[in-house]
Amino acid sequence: MMKRPVVVGLSIVLAAIGLLPTCTKTDVAFNKFGDRGIWNVTLIDDFSGTLFALPVLRVSNCKPEYDEYCEGTFDHAAGTSTAFKWHFGYSGSYFEMYPVNPEPTEINQAWQQCYNLSGKYDVIKLHSAKFEIESYDTQGYPGKRIFIRMQ
Repeated sequence: MMKRPVVVGLSIVLAAIGLLPTCTKTDVAFNKFGDRGIWNVTLIDDFSGTLFALPVLRVSNCKPEYDEYCEGTFDHAAGTSTAFKWHFGYSGSYFEMYPVNPEPTEINQAWQQCYNLSGKYDVIKLHSAKFEIESYDTQGYPGKRIFIRMQ
């Protein structure tokens, strides 16, 4: 009768699996976004034909507590930069970003664009090589659909 060692072995494996730390979908979203390091915005679309300068987002992987934000750098195509904060929520289904300083003493192009695009976005797609988000609730374009693709 070899069934007893198999059952005991299976019990040990199942117990070990139960002890492994689990990752939530929000943790996975933070990791995919943060591990990338640099996200080049390849499209900002407001569905009216407006041409937008395409920024670069520089981020690092962080492990925030619930409702905390990670920080990064928002680089404007004209060469200016500003600090921004970002966050994923509710199982990675939404993404938020805002300038770190909501009222700077000096406003540059990066801060202005970051402010205008800041808000809460629905996550459309998040892979290690592509990130797509959409919002109708940004600071600079309230009520207007804004779609952003990063690679």
